[in-house]
Amino acid sequence: MSSTVRCFLALGICVMSAAACGDDVARLGSGGSSGTGGQGASAGIGGARAQGGNSGTGGTAGSGGAAGTGGTAGTGGSAGSGGSAGTGGSPGALDGGVDATTPPNGDCPNFAEAAQGVTAQNTQAIIISRVVFAAGGATVTFRGTGGAFNFGPPMLLCAGPDNCIDGVQDLDQSEGDDALLVGEEVSIDIPNVSPAGGELALINDDPTIDSLLFVYIAWGTFVSLPINSTDGGPPLSSLEERAFIKGFWTEDERIDVGDPVTINTIYVLGAGSDTAFGDAFAVCTGS
Repeated sequence: MSSTVRCFLALGICVMSAAACGDDVARLGSGGSSGTGGQGASAGIGGARAQGGNSGTGGTAGSGGAAGTGGTAGTGGSAGSGGSAGTGGSPGALDGGVDATTPPNGDCPNFAEAAQGVTAQNTQAIIISRVVFAAGGATVTFRGTGGAFNFGPPMLLCAGPDNCIDGVQDLDQSEGDDALLVGEEVSIDIPNVSPAGGELALINDDPTIDSLLFVYIAWGTFVSLPINSTDGGPPLSSLEERAFIKGFWTEDERIDVGDPVTINTIYVLGAGSDTAFGDAFAVCTGS
């Protein structure tokens, strides 16, 4: 083989080798570009790639893949840094909730607290502290206000002169003790009582005789009328007038129950309230 041919062959091998080396360099350059932006990778056959890795947390992952696929993982790493911003969701912990308590009895107060210190008028030993309307009737609560009060015959609780019950005669505050003491309460049900208007009176005998009255209240749109006597004589005083004579109530005074009536409870207010007047009482809607 002539020297000329050998020369060309050698030249061809060199050219091919050079082309192959160029392809490898090109491939390595492309991989580096994917990892950190190209410049670091082209110098990255040496230590320059590590330097490119230091420029971002993703670069560390890039050092694991010389062919640039590691660089792709590096971009994933940068997304990971975005994920750290997700810790900003921690303010959600502020939504711990508020200890909101629901009133235990509708919009009504604690009745025991509301009635604290109430005093009756003219040495009155007992008052009506609460009326809760339900099922066409009412639960009436009495409260001791002066000394000891004893229920017994022939007492009656009347919602008007024609609607009286004698169950009050057996009311006891505690076993073996009939007396209602100051601050103690006892309740009884009576039918046919309307929240729109009415009266309640605890009296010592039938209203058709001029019997003694212990306690009285009236509310809403109600007119207390004179009572016909059983002996055919002139009409007797109304229950309201009897309460007025005793100083327990004021004539034509009424507890305001609103219009239209949406409440179901009348209750007495506390210290300083004059129970001879309607404004000594308030109304509410119990649950």
